[in-house]
Amino acid sequence: MLSAAPDSSGSVSGLAGERKDAGDLGRRPTVSVGMMLPVGFGIEPGDLLELCVAADRSGLHAVGCGELAGPEALSLMGAAAAATANIRLETGVVPISSRSPALLAMAACTLAALSQDRFVLGIGAGSPIVSAFHADVFEQPVDRVAGALAAIKAALAGERLTDRGGFKLRGIRHRPVRVFLSAMNKRMLHLAAREADGVVIHFVGAEQMAQLAPRLRQARAAAGNEAPFEIIALVHAAADSDGDPERAYRREMAPYLAVPTYRSLAAGLSSFGEVDAAAEAWQSGGREAAADMFPPGIAAACLAVGRDAIADRVAGLGRAGCDGVRLVPLSTAGADPAPVHDLVDCLAAVIDDLNVQEVVS
Repeated sequence: MLSAAPDSSGSVSGLAGERKDAGDLGRRPTVSVGMMLPVGFGIEPGDLLELCVAADRSGLHAVGCGELAGPEALSLMGAAAAATANIRLETGVVPISSRSPALLAMAACTLAALSQDRFVLGIGAGSPIVSAFHADVFEQPVDRVAGALAAIKAALAGERLTDRGGFKLRGIRHRPVRVFLSAMNKRMLHLAAREADGVVIHFVGAEQMAQLAPRLRQARAAAGNEAPFEIIALVHAAADSDGDPERAYRREMAPYLAVPTYRSLAAGLSSFGEVDAAAEAWQSGGREAAADMFPPGIAAACLAVGRDAIADRVAGLGRAGCDGVRLVPLSTAGADPAPVHDLVDCLAAVIDDLNVQEVVS
């Protein structure tokens, strides 16, 4: 298997930040393969930690963790840092409304130390619902993320935040933590390209990635930023067809179509009419009604079931210019982690498949 040992920048050695020619369809890409933890399904934190350990032992390159109103991502990553040896640890992502830039910088520096520089901090704007959870107002998301990103990176570099009470990291060695942004629209994507160390993109297929990746790299070059930059795509996945994963995907993702920040990318895989119809069904009839109206083009591009389909999706995104793919488990078995362990085994086999393809080509 490919080595998952991180280099001093927090990248997966030999994998991250490599430039790809999206037009060279005959080339087998080198792309990192990781998994998101299935938070929010009722799986207990101890079982989530076991999934991190299994992913590490199986040779996956990264494990990521988001959050909503259940398990807290940074605590889980701290436990994972102590329980794993090689796998890269990512927050994918935490909302800036839940923590100040000072606290995020403190957490990132601590997790980098605990993991021996295997940690990547992923942040995002969140949503109106998440902001309300934290007594915040969801407004001007791009500007607020830009401010948070600048403050976090400055703090991690040892600078004093004069507009935030003079905060400065002290009592801990400054470490080169990379910061990724979740981006769902043009302005946020270009902010990530110019100023972040990577971008995490939802609702993107290989065809869209082939157009988007060169634009992001061009925007970064135009900004004069020569630091490594990773493009990460999220793909929902299941190891097999048990539990009707397509229906589970439609049910889980339908509410997101009613969130304005997801609308443009989702429409790129279908149409604004289909996206708006599903959003209206969610608002008027709930989750099942919205699942019935969910655009089939989105599921076709963003869901992969079974080893062959997952391998094809990863390879296609890699050819299109993507540096990493993070597979997102589905809630086909609720709080039972067994199907997610099956997905870990499946992804380990996919990594082996892709390695063999590279050697052959």
